[in-house]
Amino acid sequence: MKKINLKKIELSLSLISFTFLALWLIGALYLVVLPFEGVPLLSFESLQPIYIFLMYMFSLIIPVFGLLVFMKDNRKCSPRWYFAFPFLVAIFLMTLLRDEKYMSMFFETSYILIYDVSGILSSKKGQALISAFFSLASVLFILSVPERKKEIMKISYIVSVITTASVVTFYLAYLFFNTTIDFLYYVNILGGLLLGFSLLRASVHYNTKR
Repeated sequence: MKKINLKKIELSLSLISFTFLALWLIGALYLVVLPFEGVPLLSFESLQPIYIFLMYMFSLIIPVFGLLVFMKDNRKCSPRWYFAFPFLVAIFLMTLLRDEKYMSMFFETSYILIYDVSGILSSKKGQALISAFFSLASVLFILSVPERKKEIMKISYIVSVITTASVVTFYLAYLFFNTTIDFLYYVNILGGLLLGFSLLRASVHYNTKR
């Protein structure tokens, strides 16, 4: 087996966790700044572009960098390293969905809203498909780790499977019974929080000898 830098993998897992925690981080930042709304430079309107820029940093740029580093080192020790490829696409699509659905709603600004001429991101069916793909890609990403590291990723795997099952269930209910799929957002947000912290935990213990 080729020698790998476990410290680098630990760091990359930490960076990847940002994609699951992105909305929570933006929300926490907003709550910190909220008491200073009266200060001109910290007003809600002046900070809107900063919030959305940070959302792209947390949701897309930082995690993708971490994922590329993870895949580069993981391919040396795992025959399933390529399982992480769909997650690259999923991170990009989920970031666009967050921009259109959350940033435009709460911060009244969006980078992608004016470019979504297809309407996919604004349709409930499109949002459900992206959510399902993101959840499934998360499962595949976790399965890409070496066999000997499966135990360390066990919590992340369980959370990702439950989240995926919930998203698919709501999506099927929408298709066949025309029920509301608004619960998808709550599932994604709660599942993202749990997945983010489980990946942080895994990054701390990844170097543990098994």
